[in-house]
Formats: sequence, C-alpha cells, structure tokens
Amino acid sequence: MDTFLEDAAGALRIPDTGTTAGDLRKHLSQLAGFLIGSAAGKVMLALIGQAQHDDAVAAVFRRRYLDERRALDKAILERGVARGNIRADVDLELVIDMLYGPVYHRVLLTGLPVDDRFTDGLVDHVLASIT
Repeated sequence: MDTFLEDAAGALRIPDTGTTAGDLRKHLSQLAGFLIGSAAGKVMLALIGQAQHDDAVAAVFRRRYLDERRALDKAILERGVARGNIRADVDLELVIDMLYGPVYHRVLLTGLPVDDRFTDGLVDHVLASIT
C-alpha cells in the first residue's frame, strides 16, 4: 500500500493556477487521469471495492489515504474562501462531495467519460452555487 500512496501523492498534487476554478479544474482532471490511466489508480479502485467488504481494509484505506486526500481537497476550497471566490458560510465538506463524488461515480459505476468537458462543467456548476 505504501507504493500506491506515494504514487497517488505524486500524481495528485494540489495545483495553484491563481484561480479557484483553475485549481479545481486541474485537480479534477488529474484525479480522473490518475484513476483511469495509471496502475496506481487501478489499485485505488480495487481498494475502494475491497473496502466495501473488509472493515480492516476500509479503516486503513481511510486513515492512510482518504483522510489526507480530503484535507488536501479542502485546502483548495479554503484558498478559494480566502481569495473571495467561495462564500465563507459554505459547507466545504459538502462541496468536496459535490465535486469529487461525480468523478468516482463515473469511473466506478457508469463508465461514462471523465474528460475535461465533464470536469470543467462540474466545476462551473458547483462554483455557481457557492459564490
């Protein structure tokens, strides 16, 4: 699992494009590319599946990967609040689910494309509701 975590950390760095929209677009695009196009992404998808049936795997996966990733995802949004691009009263945990959940949904369940058109539209719709 350590190699997977290192690969994920390298592939999913938090961007700073200068805008909240740009940061989110780039990060969601990185996530989609990681999940669909890398061996480590395939391992992550397998671990997500295994975690549904194995409480021990779920606990380790959440503690060693998801908790850290969510904190980094939240950092993008907190920077958006500081920039004035996101209202200060917004529930950032909910926004994380609104942005990242559809990417996982498409990859894991539907098989529909997770291209820039999709991720850019997702960012536009979510930001419109929280600015």
